[in-house]
Amino acid sequence: MVLPKIMGAVQAGVLFGILSPMLWQRVTRRPISMWRRLAFIFICFLLWRDHFNFVLTDFPALLALIAGLLLAYGSRPVWYAFFVGMCGALALYIRPVYIATLPLLLILLWQQSIYHYKRSFAIRIAIQLGLFILGTLAVATPQYLINSKNFSLNNFLVSSETKEYQVKENKSLYLWHLNAGLVMQRYETNIGSDYPEAQMVFGDRAGLAMHLNNGGGSQHSYLDYIRYGGFVLDSYKLYGQFVLKQPIDMLALYSRHAFNGLDVLYSSPYIVKVHSSTFLLTFVNYTALFLALLTISRYWHHLRLGSGLVVATLALVGLVAIPTVVECRFFIGLHLMLLGIACFGSQFSKQSLIPQKLAPLLGAYTLFLLFCFTLSSNTQASLEMEAKTIHSKQLVAK
Repeated sequence: MVLPKIMGAVQAGVLFGILSPMLWQRVTRRPISMWRRLAFIFICFLLWRDHFNFVLTDFPALLALIAGLLLAYGSRPVWYAFFVGMCGALALYIRPVYIATLPLLLILLWQQSIYHYKRSFAIRIAIQLGLFILGTLAVATPQYLINSKNFSLNNFLVSSETKEYQVKENKSLYLWHLNAGLVMQRYETNIGSDYPEAQMVFGDRAGLAMHLNNGGGSQHSYLDYIRYGGFVLDSYKLYGQFVLKQPIDMLALYSRHAFNGLDVLYSSPYIVKVHSSTFLLTFVNYTALFLALLTISRYWHHLRLGSGLVVATLALVGLVAIPTVVECRFFIGLHLMLLGIACFGSQFSKQSLIPQKLAPLLGAYTLFLLFCFTLSSNTQASLEMEAKTIHSKQLVAK
């Protein structure tokens, strides 16, 4: 266990202390004070510290993506496109869902070329396209050879088909997640002794009702859907039709998922004490998210196309995960971006501290905390087998 912890410490140091602040400075062209850096590192460490004790794919994939964004943004030599393609492909092969970011990386390259090289951008973007493809292929070719030799597949991608998680005869893992996301709004993993199951399923009664009304298989518990299946939307077309039949209900379901993805209840992906208080962690997190939203509301009009592409690229992986069974680590890119906005971008002047301006701000902050704690409490109470509360450390049988 020593080597994974060392690797995790290095990843955390590079992600929190180097690449994330560097990307902020590159995009905003503003320096970051030592105190703001320390605040960012402290909050990130508090919320995510134990995730780095385990070998997870989420963090190295994000590191590769941020490296690609740093190489793509700004006035860069044309050959940088090769390494941008490599970084995008590395992120993809570490976590396949990052395939959604490849087009945005290429578009960012082109946008920066048009912005910085107005006279010769046409030639540059053609060369960049070729180099980007070559960089992607440099990483993708070994996987293609493995697929061709061992599985007789002419495919560059790692197969996502699985017999364990399939919907009827469709073996797509993402499609299974879309179906499971209807009945489970959140998922955690327990390795402790104060909860009877390893799988911590936070059920969604509204989603389950929609699933059953659509002819979904009826199971005895939410946990049974993981064990035995029972899902019926075996194509993306059927899932799309299902969403369009009840758009308001699905929008509410997706909103719950989005909140749960940003609601970091535990600092570890493998939980030793399920029934521990989540107040401190969530209070710090909600405060940071409030500062981020406040900063966005004040300065969103300063967003330009290039910086908007960086924001979209970081947020996209989290957005793709919203319809699925939510785990907070799937939203790490979006969450770190919001924490960065809170720590690096929030501004308070002396005028903002006068009572006439401070009172409405404190009122909004109080309402935001109440809103977040209400949603979080409702989610925690939906834990299968034993309900959980924010403060309670005792087992409460359902």
